[in-house]
Amino acid sequence: MTGPLDFYNDMQRMVLRKGEATAKGGHAFQFLLQLAATYNGEAFPLDLFELRAVDEAISDDMLLCIDALRWGKSDVHSPVPDGDSPVRAEIDQWGLKWPEAQQPFAVSVTNSYPTPLNNAALGATWDAAWSALDRPLPAGLQAELMTAWSEPHRQYHDQRHLRECLARWMRSRGHSPRAGEVALALWFHDAIHDPKAPVSGSNELNSAAWAARSLERAGADRDTVQRVHDLVMATQQDAPDALGSSANARLLVDIDLSILGSPAERFERYDQDVRKEYAWVPSFRHHEVRALVLQSFLDRPTLCHGEYALSLLETQARINLAAALSRLAQ
Repeated sequence: MTGPLDFYNDMQRMVLRKGEATAKGGHAFQFLLQLAATYNGEAFPLDLFELRAVDEAISDDMLLCIDALRWGKSDVHSPVPDGDSPVRAEIDQWGLKWPEAQQPFAVSVTNSYPTPLNNAALGATWDAAWSALDRPLPAGLQAELMTAWSEPHRQYHDQRHLRECLARWMRSRGHSPRAGEVALALWFHDAIHDPKAPVSGSNELNSAAWAARSLERAGADRDTVQRVHDLVMATQQDAPDALGSSANARLLVDIDLSILGSPAERFERYDQDVRKEYAWVPSFRHHEVRALVLQSFLDRPTLCHGEYALSLLETQARINLAAALSRLAQ
């Protein structure tokens, strides 16, 4: 046992063995209890004495995984591609119950589109992002952003969008080499949003500038500031290819556009909310421009950049876009 990847391999091996466990006293279930505790010790407290219930080699590996939490800067499962999902899947499949206070973090993996985070979970993403950058929390900045995201003209680009994006980030952060920077970029990506902005891309530019100023004041190094700035700019619909070429940018854009692959009812609500944000635009003009935007998405070879998003969202996104175009044509 040398690190998180070995931990993941052990988990997979025990998952295969779970069929051999005929009762809850079996090794597989005991292993799952310890796995759940390593994943979320508050929700699933670990009694170390129970390590005696599994093979000696497995219990040794589990002790090393617990020790890894001390030297790792992220959760043990985070370095593993999509390491979050298989852990949650096993917890759900074996019927372990999340405490009520932990429910916002326990997004069902059977539902590809997560529910918005509540305030506690949302605040946890903010804290985690700055911790990943090894920077102190900037005083008052989160409150400023929440005020911006609550502006009365916002109908879609509002707090619900932010909360949904960060719920998606919690599931997929293991795919990013700099997950903290992606989280901060999500917090800032629509922080400035004026539907009547006269210059295309100015909202993203102003949001990126706010992010850069905030990071500089917090003492972040120049490279980090530039990366987060560029991540926010990558959310432009016509962003240059260079801005969207990194793994972090691809993940960020997939998260931002994940609404396209949401369940049909949620997508229709999104479509209606976008119309409300542009209520001042005459219907004929809105239909014309909106159809061009939706068709431009459909014309892409793929809507999603990462395999994770592709498998979860691509098919439903194309169904939603086609349905929206059909509604506009009526």
